[in-house]
Amino acid sequence: MNLFESNNIKIEPNNLQVDIVLGDLIEIGEHRLLCDSSTDHFWRKATGFTSLCKEESVDLIVTSPPYNKKNWLRNKSKTNGWIREIEYSSYDDNLPQEEYVRWQKQVIAQCLWALKPSGSLFYNHIDIMSKHLTIHPTWVYDFPLKQVIIWDKCGTPKLDESYFLPFTEWIFWIKKDKDLVPYFDRNSALLKKNIWSIPRSQEANHPAPFPEKMVTNIVMSCSKPRDLVFDPYIGSGTTMVVAHQLNRKCYGIEIDPKYCQLIIHKMKKLDPSLQIKINGNVYKK
Repeated sequence: MNLFESNNIKIEPNNLQVDIVLGDLIEIGEHRLLCDSSTDHFWRKATGFTSLCKEESVDLIVTSPPYNKKNWLRNKSKTNGWIREIEYSSYDDNLPQEEYVRWQKQVIAQCLWALKPSGSLFYNHIDIMSKHLTIHPTWVYDFPLKQVIIWDKCGTPKLDESYFLPFTEWIFWIKKDKDLVPYFDRNSALLKKNIWSIPRSQEANHPAPFPEKMVTNIVMSCSKPRDLVFDPYIGSGTTMVVAHQLNRKCYGIEIDPKYCQLIIHKMKKLDPSLQIKINGNVYKK
């Protein structure tokens, strides 16, 4: 299977037999997937995170958290403009904003704790437009920010006529410390400028999947073969798929057992030779 094709694998999550439960640790070949809440493991207790990653053990982190959209959009009526909400089956995406910011700063801090000195964190987020204001993810500027990349999604589902059409999101390239130089090989990048024109993923298995080309560009330019890539919000598994295709290891966390089951199925279709274990026991289904 060629790169960028794996998200075309049609698997209906609602039709899967789900054998995964919260707390399961899943081995997919050399990759690791923890079915649990990044909220708890980053914010209230770091046991889940540290069970996957030791301090300064990760070469690259690629992730996109829930955007907390419902907190801003819950009081907006459709008469004020059409709004696209992201519906997660196991997460409400509706924290008080102060709590959400505190959580996300803890997430980034934990990620930097796990990064090697030469490592990078690529953190995708958006501007929330609500009540004729733009809420920018300003908390990222509390960390050593190497570069801001603009993701041109080449389209938008947002049709609110009170704004210019929002075609872009942010990818914040954060390093471990302001005095460190992270690994980077621009010659290996598919996209070499700081504006990446990549259409939104059309994968139907998850409400907000990463485009594989985006993850590929990051992995190819900011890691080497056999490096460890981590995604604390791994969703339907795009980061793991790309890492496997590019000969990297991937560790991830996903709260929804349904999506963990989906990742198992997707990875087995991608590479039938992969052995699956759940909590150390071989899984043969």
